[in-house]
Amino acid sequence: MSSKENIQNVALKLFLTKGYNVGINEIIEQANTSKGAFYHHFKSKEQLFLETIDKYFFGFLDDLSFLDKSNLDFDEKILKLVKLVFTPMKKLKDIFKNGEQFNYLGVLAEYPKNDILRQKSREHLNLLINKLEEIIEQSRQAGEIKNSVDKKILSFHMSMLIDGSIVDALTIFNDIYKAEEECIKAIKQLIGLIK
Repeated sequence: MSSKENIQNVALKLFLTKGYNVGINEIIEQANTSKGAFYHHFKSKEQLFLETIDKYFFGFLDDLSFLDKSNLDFDEKILKLVKLVFTPMKKLKDIFKNGEQFNYLGVLAEYPKNDILRQKSREHLNLLINKLEEIIEQSRQAGEIKNSVDKKILSFHMSMLIDGSIVDALTIFNDIYKAEEECIKAIKQLIGLIK
């Protein structure tokens, strides 16, 4: 693991357990690194926070090319995308495997305060919605789903169902795997209604 990755891994745990107010010195100490190494990779705690959140929460959307494979039908594409969206939260569960509780709401609380974070979040949500719309449109044209399906409305509902399931899993049920399972059941039922 590189020095930068080590700092990000430590920072992620601290941001998720203590919130954004964790100090740079604590991050440096826990990462067993120097201030020079920290500032070599990051100009500020804000840059570290933004890059870390982007890497761990949004990085999964960097490559969606697997969805372009023509051998996948509508159901398979949608379900693969849903599972992909749950991937970061499942990885967090693995990072916190010793039963430590992480404060996802502490990270969410930073969104209204930070224009860059809000913009990144919007970009990734739009990417997800656009990919859903693309899959829906292709499936409509292929006759896999009803022609009357409104791709914008359906993709928005699916994205909200996914996001809501993740937030509920982290804030209420503390079981991302169960939330993914229930979300997939709901998505499958929704798919059944549009065929």
